[in-house]
Amino acid sequence: MWYCQIHHPVNGYLIDDTCVFGAEVFVVKNSSKERCLSMIYDPTTDFYTWKVTKFSTLAESFYVSESFGHSKCIPSDTKWVVKYILRAEGQKNGEQIEFEGNELFASDNDGWGCAEFLSLAKLKDPKKGYLHRRARVDGRSRHFIGRNAPPSHYLIKIESFSILKASIKTCISDEFDAGDYKWSRNGKDHVSIYLELVQTNAFPNGWEVIGISKFFIFNQLQNKYFSSKDWCENRYHAINTRCGIAKFINVNTFSNPVNGYLIDDTCVFGAEVFVVKSTFKERCLSMINDPSTYFYTWKVTKFSTLVEEKFVSESFGHYKWNVLLCPNGNGRGKGNCISIFLEVPRSSIPANTKLFLKYILRVKDQKNGKHVYTEGNELFASNKAVLGLPEFLSLAKLRDPKMGYLVDDTLIIEAEVTLLGLVLPKS
Repeated sequence: MWYCQIHHPVNGYLIDDTCVFGAEVFVVKNSSKERCLSMIYDPTTDFYTWKVTKFSTLAESFYVSESFGHSKCIPSDTKWVVKYILRAEGQKNGEQIEFEGNELFASDNDGWGCAEFLSLAKLKDPKKGYLHRRARVDGRSRHFIGRNAPPSHYLIKIESFSILKASIKTCISDEFDAGDYKWSRNGKDHVSIYLELVQTNAFPNGWEVIGISKFFIFNQLQNKYFSSKDWCENRYHAINTRCGIAKFINVNTFSNPVNGYLIDDTCVFGAEVFVVKSTFKERCLSMINDPSTYFYTWKVTKFSTLVEEKFVSESFGHYKWNVLLCPNGNGRGKGNCISIFLEVPRSSIPANTKLFLKYILRVKDQKNGKHVYTEGNELFASNKAVLGLPEFLSLAKLRDPKMGYLVDDTLIIEAEVTLLGLVLPKS
């Protein structure tokens, strides 16, 4: 954002010299479930008529008809996409009540229907002529910005897409887990794609889930997964358990094999969803009016005789700052540089407090005035109480008599520390 936008109070970002920033970070952990949807050419339709006699004498909570159709059980790790119609027929006037759908049948979810199929009042009304059921099952099948990484939560490959398109309007995927919740994904001139939060019956009253999601389509020519640029943020609750994109991709763009999305009647869709769980940490940065600057000069004599790995200066300033010198380098600079750091004792920093400061560390050129320095604005905390450079100055330059950094075997280090503000928990 432009500085002028933030600075102007009319825009509302900086008011009374106060502003607020925040951040959200989601770690992509690959818990992807990959499935292949194979459509059946010329699928068979199984019909069944069930005459339930002596209905008024039925006392059990439910009754099961005889089995019908080719298969009586679902193979393990297989789901069926089924188009079905359940119908109750009026035997007098031909009036019918129908319920139809396209659903996934699996070993852990092998039943679909309608809990309020027909009211008992209508059923028992002699004028309507019901008390005759016939079940019919149609078509059973057994079984932008690109990136290289597949979606981390769900992937579905659809084969024989043209059959799927001709058979049903909406295809619903199986469930997948993300953020400790179970989700399901489904999809004129555009392919629509939605994300639905399922198994919500056990949720407490007034529940709400904030989900940030992104949908993907695989480009088979480029071997990349393409998605919309922005993440979708949606509120899921009892009234609205489904959110998505009504115009995910134009049908003509999708269908043209030149574009790489639908090739050999096969396509691949995917989804990622992250649930926003509040691990919120709110802090307040209080800037100090007219802050003080602490200066310190450290003359290191007999530099060539220093053999220890680290030397510490005297303390200075309110928080007892120290300068650390590693004459033979530390970390990346070990063996070829001197390393210089600014340190504050952890015990000097109040609990739950961070120090926001500006600092300068300098090695003086005692001959030419061409000093070497580093400066920055940093936060000091109990878990981050040392800042500086491991490669502050090469030993070759330091020992070069023309440079003037080491004169009479003496090195001069200067430090300037300005405490700009404090970061405190917001009360």
